[in-house]
Amino acid sequence: AQEQLQHRLYEKAIETYSRARTVSKNTILFADEVGLLYLSLQEYEKAANEYIRMLKQKPDNLSFVQARLNSVASRPEALKAFSAVLSSAVHSAPENVPLLRLLVWIQLQSNQPLAAFETTKQIDKLEKRNGSEILQFAQRLA
Repeated sequence: AQEQLQHRLYEKAIETYSRARTVSKNTILFADEVGLLYLSLQEYEKAANEYIRMLKQKPDNLSFVQARLNSVASRPEALKAFSAVLSSAVHSAPENVPLLRLLVWIQLQSNQPLAAFETTKQIDKLEKRNGSEILQFAQRLA
């Protein structure tokens, strides 16, 4: 894969990483590498799927995932794709707080503060935070 990357054969590198993932039976193996390649190819939905897969397996990687996605957060088409894929993932796993937190971040990056507020209320309720999540949200926006 490294050789393919040096020659900008991104699709071939993705195939190589995918084969390695299949052989190892590790669904998140090379998720970051593949996600970055998809970001480079501007295949934002596929990149989002990689990072969501990673976040589902390793919820502590939220800040890492946000940092990766921050590189394309100024592109409306990227935010739209991430929002769509993430909304679908949240619909399938409505109690997955790391996914909800990433959705709040995407909503804020997309200038959707009301949607982000609604998602924050959902997190507050799920984690039984008695409004403290909402207060932190308001403080971030202030």
